[in-house]
Amino acid sequence: MDSHSPAHVDREDLETQPLLRSDTEEGQLLDDGVRIDVANKSLRESRIRSLKHLGTYLLSVILLGLFGIGIVQYIRGHVPPTDVIEKSIVQITNFKLVEFQIDGWKDDMHSSLNNDTGKYLQVSIHSQIWLDYDKWPATGNNSDENGQRDWIRYVNEKVIKNICIDLNNVTTFDGDLVLKDKLGDVVGIDPICVDLAHRKINDLHFKVLIKPSIWKIVKVLKKFWNGDFDSLNLKSNLDMIIFKKKFGMRLNLLKLNDEIVNWSDIIDWEKVLSAPLQAVQKMINAMSLRGFTLRDSDSSGGFHANMNLNPITILRDIHWLRLPPGATIPFINWEVKLPDCNGEPTIAIPTLSCFNEPIILHHDRDNIVVCLQSEIEGPLPDELLYDECPQNSLTPMSQIVNAVLNQNETFTFATRGHIIQDGIENNPLIPADILDNMLQEISFIPITTNATFNSSELIQEFQINDLQLRWAARKRLSLVGSFLGIFDLSFYETHQRDQVCINTIRGQIDLYHNDINFLNLPMKQWVNSTSHILHDQDTGKTQMELQFDLKNDDTEVVDSLELTRTLNEILFQGFTTIHFNATIDASLTTALGPWVLTGLTGEGDTLVT
Repeated sequence: MDSHSPAHVDREDLETQPLLRSDTEEGQLLDDGVRIDVANKSLRESRIRSLKHLGTYLLSVILLGLFGIGIVQYIRGHVPPTDVIEKSIVQITNFKLVEFQIDGWKDDMHSSLNNDTGKYLQVSIHSQIWLDYDKWPATGNNSDENGQRDWIRYVNEKVIKNICIDLNNVTTFDGDLVLKDKLGDVVGIDPICVDLAHRKINDLHFKVLIKPSIWKIVKVLKKFWNGDFDSLNLKSNLDMIIFKKKFGMRLNLLKLNDEIVNWSDIIDWEKVLSAPLQAVQKMINAMSLRGFTLRDSDSSGGFHANMNLNPITILRDIHWLRLPPGATIPFINWEVKLPDCNGEPTIAIPTLSCFNEPIILHHDRDNIVVCLQSEIEGPLPDELLYDECPQNSLTPMSQIVNAVLNQNETFTFATRGHIIQDGIENNPLIPADILDNMLQEISFIPITTNATFNSSELIQEFQINDLQLRWAARKRLSLVGSFLGIFDLSFYETHQRDQVCINTIRGQIDLYHNDINFLNLPMKQWVNSTSHILHDQDTGKTQMELQFDLKNDDTEVVDSLELTRTLNEILFQGFTTIHFNATIDASLTTALGPWVLTGLTGEGDTLVT
C-alpha cells in the first residue's frame, strides 16, 4: 500500500490526536446531554397525557355504552311493538267528515274540469282529525301500557309536534294486489298537515284525485248493498312521504313505499255504512208514483205511459255530500225484465222502451224529480201472457197487474240502463262513458216495489138492475138480473174503443137483507160480458162500462129464514131492498194481449122484485 494514500493519512491523524478533548468540545457535549434529558422528559410527559386521554376516551365510551344500553332498555320497556303502535294509533285517532264535495272530472292532474270525458274525479274534503291519547288501549292500572302511552305522547307532543303527509298514490284492491282486483288510485294534490297535540282538533281542507276501476268498484258496491261484509278484503298499497317543516326547510321523516294497509283491521264496515245504506234503502222504499197517464200510441199500436215519481230526498239524509251545481243524470234507456210465475224477474220485454228524462241533482238537497217515459207495443211474450202459474191458475201478466192494483202487495222487476247520447252538454255528474260502463257492469238491478194504485179506486160504481128471485124447476131458486159496473180510467187517454175491453167475468155476488147474508150467487165459470169506453160528460175523463146478465140457477142459500122474509116482502109488497157485495175477476183483451184482473170488489143497494 502506498504510504501516501488517504487511508494511511487518516490513520496517522487519529493516532496523533490527543486523548483529552478541548474545553469547547466538552461544553458542547454537556449541552447535548441536557437537551436529550429535556427531550426524554417531554416524551414521558406526552405519553402520560396520551394515556390520560385514552383513559378518558375509554371511560366515555363505557359511559356512553352504558347510557345507550339504558336508553335501549328504557325504549324496550316503554315503546310498544310496531303492530301495537299501528293498532293503537287507530284507536286514538278521531275522524269526522264534515263535507265531501264532488268538484267534477278531469283529464289529468293538471287539466281543468271536463265533466263530459274526464277520467279523474276531483273531490274536496273538509274533515276534522284529532288524537286522544286517553283512548290508548287498556290504559288502566297497567304501568307498562301507561308507560307506552306516555312515551308516544311525549315524542309526538314534545319532539315531533306536527307532521305533514304527501299522498303520492294510494292504490286500493279488493283481494290480491293484482290488476284484476284493483279498485282504483287516489292521488293527493296538496300536503296534509296535522298537529299531534292531545285533543287538538285539526280542521283540514284538501283535494284528491280518484281514478276508479268501475267494474271492480261495482262488485264492491254490490257487497255493500247485500251486507256481505265478511267477503270484503280491502287493502291499500301506500306510497306517501311523512315530513316535517322546520325553519322553512322540509325534513323527510319517513317514506312509505309498498306499505300495505288492511282496511278490515281498521274499519268496521257494517257500522260505518249502516247509515248511508239505510238512507238509500229508505229512498227506494219511499219511491212511488205521483202521477201516471196512459194513452194510445199512434206509432206503435200499443201504449205510451208517462210516470212521475214522488220527489226523492236522499241528499237530505246524507248531509255531508255536496254535488256540483247543476249536475245531472242524462237520458237513460231502461231495459226491463218482468217476473215469472215464481216472482223472479226473468221475462225480457223487447217491445218495451222506457227512459228517464235528464234528472237535475240539486246540490242544496232540494227534492229531486224523476220523470219516466215508456213506449210499449204488442204482442208481449207468450210466456208472460199464456203460461199458467200452478199456484193460482193465473198468467204472469195477470199476477203483475193484480200486484200493481194491490197497494199492500209488492212485486219485483229487474232493469238495466243504457246511456242515450243526445249530443247536449248537460253537466253530467258522471261522464257518459263511465256511467254506461257502470250500468253494464251492474247489469239487471232487481227492484221490489209497490204501486200507489188500488183496485177499489178503479171501481166507480156497481149496480144490479131488474133483479128478480124466482123458483125454478126442481124447486131451485133462480136469480135473474143485469149487472152494471162503471170503472174509473181517468189515467187513460184514448179516443179508440177497441184497445181495452172486458170479454168475460167470473166471481161471486153475496146478497144481504136486514144486514143478514141470506143468498150467494157463485159464478165459477167465465160468463160473457160486454164493455165499452165512455168519456165523462163533465170532465171528459175516460170510463169503462161493463155489463153482463145474471142468469143463474146455482144460487146458494145461506140463511133460509131470512130468505123467507125476503120472499114474503116481495110477495106482499111487490119488491124489497137488498144490499150486495160483488167480487169479480175480469178477463181483458188489450192491444198488448190478454190478462185477468182478479178480486175487483164493489157493493151497492138494489130493488128485488
